[in-house]
Order: sequence, then structure tokens, then C-alpha cells
Amino acid sequence: MAKSPVVILYDSNGVAMAVSDGVAIPIGTQGIIVAGTDGANSRFMRTATDGTVRTDPTGTTTQPVSAASLPLPTGAATEATLALIKAKTDNLNTPLTTVATEATLTTRLAEATFTARVNTLGQKVMSGSTPVVVASDQSTLPISAASLPLPTGAATSALQTTGNTTLSTINTKLPAALVGGRFDENVGSWLGSTAPTVGQKTMAASIPVTFASNQSTLNVSITAPASSISGIAVGSKQLGGATAGSLQAVRATTYNEQASDAQRSISSSSGSDTSGGVGARTIRIDYMTFAGVRLSEIVILNGVTPVNTVATDICYIERLVVETVGSTGANVGSITLFVGIAGGGGTIGVIGVGNLVSGMGDGRSLWSHHYVPAGQTAKLATYIISAESGGSGTNAMFFLRASMLPQGVNAEVVVSDIILTTGPLVRQLAIPIVVVGPSRVVAYGVPGTNNVKLNASFDFSELPT
Repeated sequence: MAKSPVVILYDSNGVAMAVSDGVAIPIGTQGIIVAGTDGANSRFMRTATDGTVRTDPTGTTTQPVSAASLPLPTGAATEATLALIKAKTDNLNTPLTTVATEATLTTRLAEATFTARVNTLGQKVMSGSTPVVVASDQSTLPISAASLPLPTGAATSALQTTGNTTLSTINTKLPAALVGGRFDENVGSWLGSTAPTVGQKTMAASIPVTFASNQSTLNVSITAPASSISGIAVGSKQLGGATAGSLQAVRATTYNEQASDAQRSISSSSGSDTSGGVGARTIRIDYMTFAGVRLSEIVILNGVTPVNTVATDICYIERLVVETVGSTGANVGSITLFVGIAGGGGTIGVIGVGNLVSGMGDGRSLWSHHYVPAGQTAKLATYIISAESGGSGTNAMFFLRASMLPQGVNAEVVVSDIILTTGPLVRQLAIPIVVVGPSRVVAYGVPGTNNVKLNASFDFSELPT
């Protein structure tokens, strides 16, 4: 077995001690020191951590290395790859040497294989041209041309000449001549002496035309012919208590005139007045807008649940009428038209129960008043009144009053005779009372005694003013 090298050193006391290679020795142990000088100072020879003597004069100087061979870095060219490259280069040398001179190039350009694909300079026919293709992303190319080929079916000079000949033939069959390819004729004599002038003409003097099949909407103004409207305003009022001498509008139920357009609502006090009930099913509201336009709307009842109107311009109420009914033939409960939607805002008017027949729905509002629309003139020709009670000496005074609308700024004045009656009276007027719209006419009664029932109605007809 080989032994580790051992050296003999002496400690600070001069005692010899054996030290093996690579083993630490105590400080102060004597040994052989190899020293030198740098010309000014002494220098000890140092060793590396592995015990080798350092020959680096500075400690950082690159040291020369001598080796028979070193490993190649990754990817380095080997002799085999260099040989392959050389072989390919040698192969390239052969064709290059054959085209290296102008003479060899001229020979190549004259070969049939080349001339068959590339012709000499200048424009050639398609069969003698080299085929090329424009790049798919080629930018726009400017084109200048003295003339371009006509598309299929385009008119040629010859065809135009033929067309002119045909037009000349047609010309002989028309009451006009062609001058420069256009009609030349006295249009007035052809269409008629009155047709060419401007302005509306009768059908016989007008040129026949027809609207296009896709004609857009035309604004048309239609003036309605004069038409008459007639009706009757019927009212009844049962008075009780000390009512003698008081002014009473002859109305069987409540009516509160409104001063603006709005959407309203309507309901009954009975669940039988509904779309499938035995009582009233639908109600017609005849009304006039604040601007004086007469309109109407039919509302389907839903019992005691208020139904909103569709119209939002309801102002003055002419009447409320039961339109359709169930088996009872009339409204079962009181029908109320409300100021607002959903039964809100208070009452405008009511169709009552029992004012004509005890326990039976009235079927309509019993209001002796009438609204004359704007642009209409009403004529009142017949006035029917009566005062009744259970006692003697019953009498009442009746008259009609009218006011322009809106009533709040226009006075309501008497427009009829003032009639005092102790019983029923029919007053027919030889000269009708004329009321111009927009306005309102109301029948009034003043009872002479207490507990009187007043009845009043008047006929009217209307024509456009």
C-alpha cells in the first residue's frame, strides 16, 4: 500500500514533527521556506490550495496552456462537414464556369428552350408572348386607352343608324315630326287647346297619367261636405226640501264641467256591470275637447274596478250612454266617470238608477245641456218643459242659457223665452235659436214651490258655420 508523503518540520520549540501532505500544521511550525526578491522586497513562494506552486507573477495573468487536443464547442464544424461544403462548392463551380462569359450567355439566349418561353423585345400577339400573372395585392394601375372594346350587346354606329330609320318610320304614324331625332309638333293642337296651360283643369281637358306602383305617400287635403247633425238634450231633476225660487240646472245626476283635457276613468257601483255581466257592458262617452272638437270613445266596463280611457283629450262631456247590456237591459249600478285615472280626482258625471223607472238603470246621463263644437252652428227649434209635484199650486219658470267656451271667462246669458208653467208645455220656435260654437247651452228651471220635479229637453240641429 502506498503511503502519503511525510515531511519533517520543527515546531517553535525545535521539536521535530512529522507532517503528512494536505494536513494542517500548527502556527509557528518551522519549515523550509523558498524565497525570492522582486528587486526591492523579499517574496515567499506561495502555493495554491491544492499545494501546487503558483507561477502567476500577478495572480491574475492568463496562463498559457499546451494540449495535444481540446474538446470542440457545441455546433462546431468538423472536418466531415467542411468536406461536404467543399463538395457542394465544387459542384457549383461547373455551371458558373459555363455562363461566365458573354459568349456563353448569347449561346444560352439563342437556345430553343429559352426562345420558346421568352420572345424578343416589343409587343407580340398573345400566342407569342411570355405568360405572366399580376400579384394578388397589386396596387391600382393607371390605364390610358384611345378606345376600349364595347360590352356585349352595346349599340354600334350601324345599330344606331338602324334605330334612326325605325324612328323615322314611326314618325309617319304620329301627329308629329322628328327633328334631329326629337318630336317637333304643336303640342297644344295635339293635346288640346286648354291642356298645355298651367292650373287645374277638368278631367276632359287634362292629360291622362298614372301613379307609379311604388308611389310614396301623398299629402291629401279633404274638405268634408256640409252635413247636419241633430239630437236632443234631456234632463230631469227631482227637488226636495225648501227649493222654491232657486236656480237649478236641469240634470238628474251630478255633472262637474272640466277646464282642461285629460285621460279619465270609469266604473260601476255594481259588479254586474262588466264585459260579461247581466248589466251594462260598454259605455259610450260623447265628449268635446277643450279646443272644441267633438269625439267619442267606447269603454268596456270591469264592474267596480275603474277602467282608464284610451283618449287623453277628454274635457266637456255631452253625454254618457250605455251601449251594450246583459239580460237586465240596463245598468245595474250607478256608472261614474272620474276626473283622473284609476278612479281618482273626484266625479265628473254619473249615469243614475231610478230617475225614470224606480229600481231600473237610467241607461244614459239625463243632462239637459248641449256642447256646440268649434266651426258649427246649432239651431234650437223645440223646447219641452214641465213641473210636477204632489201638491196644488205647482209651477216653475224655465229658460235656456248659453255661453261661449271656455265658460270661466265668458258670461252665460239667456237665449230663449222665459216660460212660466204649471204643467207640461211644448214650445216650438218658428225662428230657431242660433248658437255658434264652441259654446254650451243649458236648460234651467226655477221652481215656484218646494218639492218640485223639473223636466226639460230641447232639440237641436247643427251645420258647419
